[in-house]
Amino acid sequence: MTEAPARRDPMQVADAEARAQARGLLQRATFAALSYTDAETKTPAISRIAFGLDPEGRPLTFISALAQHHAGLRAFADCALMVADDVGKGDPLTHPRLMLRARAEFVAQADPVLR
Repeated sequence: MTEAPARRDPMQVADAEARAQARGLLQRATFAALSYTDAETKTPAISRIAFGLDPEGRPLTFISALAQHHAGLRAFADCALMVADDVGKGDPLTHPRLMLRARAEFVAQADPVLR
């Protein structure tokens, strides 16, 4: 009986190469899953969002005040963002993805970061 090939650990040390891969994934991605706490029920919730990066490379999204995650992030700023490469074919669980733990901050429309 032959031995199965050793599996590579999917968790990478945050060395320079891993940070470069994470930045590349953030630059390519245009949508993500946003995890937040629902303001009314205080239970976990997830929304799919469009996003981009600010000039410093931080994720940025526009959220309507009507969106459920707007109220959730106003009440509980701790959140998480799951970003994945959309390579099309094959098992999506084998595609590159990145999970970021974050604390939401609301930016006023007049803020220079939006220009």
